[in-house]
Amino acid sequence: MVFSAELFAFIAAACFMGAFVQRVSGIGYGIIVMLFFPLVLSMGEATALSGMGSLIASCVVAYTMRKHVNIKKAMMPMVPYCIIACLMMLFVKSAANELLLLLLGIALLGMSIYLSFFSGRISIRPTARNAMIAGSIGGVLSGLFSMGGPPVMVYFLSCSDTNDEYLANIQFFFVVSNAVSTVARFANGFVTPQVLWLLLPSAAAMVAANYTGGKVYKKISADGLRKVVYGVVGLCGLLTILRAAVLS
Repeated sequence: MVFSAELFAFIAAACFMGAFVQRVSGIGYGIIVMLFFPLVLSMGEATALSGMGSLIASCVVAYTMRKHVNIKKAMMPMVPYCIIACLMMLFVKSAANELLLLLLGIALLGMSIYLSFFSGRISIRPTARNAMIAGSIGGVLSGLFSMGGPPVMVYFLSCSDTNDEYLANIQFFFVVSNAVSTVARFANGFVTPQVLWLLLPSAAAMVAANYTGGKVYKKISADGLRKVVYGVVGLCGLLTILRAAVLS
């Protein structure tokens, strides 16, 4: 383990950006931090720190929105999401870091294209089958890269009656799923002492981001912010693919 002020500051800055985007747009913490964590951590440690940070961020929002949670709707995609996420962690444990970087780059690029051009045009019926599909796809992305939000986001947008119900349901979903994923990552050895120490600057940055994001929320367009963020995600996806190709 190598600790330094630079490492703490780097992790804190990444967490602040991710938590700020999530506070303004409702999603994005895992996508943002996974642009940066693999630069200084192994993929297993990066996903563990991202998942634990997301758990903290989601707990704050879910608590404030608890009156709007619809437990039945929130739980429908939960089972396949958690089971498949745990299975994907076994792959992360045995796969080469270069391969995981390549897959991460492809996932980031694909997610950027989808979120930028198609997320607002796709609507799915809130059926049990579609909940299973959304949960399964999200579980794959969560287990590999700790960013399984977009598929379940589309599902919850389709089945929620109000914006408050959507935000409450998806944050409650993240609380439960990230708690399960964190336990699984402990069991697989991804939650190292370094991850636990780095959780300190992560938590401090997320508290600051939640406060700042709440102040800024009413003054900027969340849609405009999302478009900028998704463009950056796509660029970072390309750079990650190139980095993986150089290392391989």
